[in-house]
Amino acid sequence: MYPIVNFFGKEISTYAICAVVGILIAGYLFVKEGVKNGIKEPDILEFLIAAWIGAMIGGSILYVLTNFELSVKLFKMLFQSDSIKEFFQLLSYIFGGSVFYGGLIGGGILSILYLKIKKLPIVEFTAIASFAVPLFHAFGRLCCFLTGCCFGVECKFGFTYTNSAVGFGDGVSRFPVQLLEMVLLLMLFAVLYYMYKKNICRKYAFEIYIISYGVIRFATEFLRGDEIRGFIGIFSTSQVISIVLVTLAILSLFLKNRSKVIK
Repeated sequence: MYPIVNFFGKEISTYAICAVVGILIAGYLFVKEGVKNGIKEPDILEFLIAAWIGAMIGGSILYVLTNFELSVKLFKMLFQSDSIKEFFQLLSYIFGGSVFYGGLIGGGILSILYLKIKKLPIVEFTAIASFAVPLFHAFGRLCCFLTGCCFGVECKFGFTYTNSAVGFGDGVSRFPVQLLEMVLLLMLFAVLYYMYKKNICRKYAFEIYIISYGVIRFATEFLRGDEIRGFIGIFSTSQVISIVLVTLAILSLFLKNRSKVIK
């Protein structure tokens, strides 16, 4: 595929380009809808910055944990490197990857903490996030397809990578699971955005997103062919996290509905 593109003589990561486009589009929509619903623009921008910082930290931590053996091996090599350059190359490799669920959890924790400190309306922010996140994530999956990571299982009618970002995915026809998840994420975005505009279940929007994406991710993981992402028993790390998050989201729905009935 195309992990690197040449732009006016400079090599630029395709992943970075798609990620920036996704951030700009999802961020613009977030600001637009937030301001329209009475949220101050500085509060939105600070919220997004907090979410981004949390996502970077959380995504990197989960990446390290899901590749624990490799991370330990590389970490030991840090103290055996002969140069500062090699030291930072190894360090960037260890923390260079990211796992979406780690980013979602990290970004969620830090952004909710920000809202509580600033005493801002959590429901309104999370309702907008419920459709902005899958929109951004869809661009992320396009990134994965173009760079050759998060690839699918071997498949006769798939795509064959020859220069993917992770070489062990090359030379085999693979199912485009990244594109499948991208389409499902765009559909989820469309449904949640419609619900938001029509003010349907806005209070429960983020739980609906978590449950919907949890089901999507649990199912698409069976079509993934990159086994380095980590497994817990017969399930991948992401499938286990999906089960936990879906359970928590259902519990949250129950508690919100119960408190409404009691009142």
